[in-house]
Amino acid sequence: PRVVAEAMYAGAKAIWMQEGIVHEGAARRAREAGLEVVMDRCMMLEHRKLTGG
Repeated sequence: PRVVAEAMYAGAKAIWMQEGIVHEGAARRAREAGLEVVMDRCMMLEHRKLTGG
């Protein structure tokens, strides 16, 4: 997917796919390029887990 190529071009260190988004091909391509991959996770819920709020 284009978003992985754009992230690589921009020098991103990670790709975050929101809850409900699963794309194994994109994840594989990102990992092969050295990016961290977070898939099918809600950023707000993860933040709450980390901060206890």
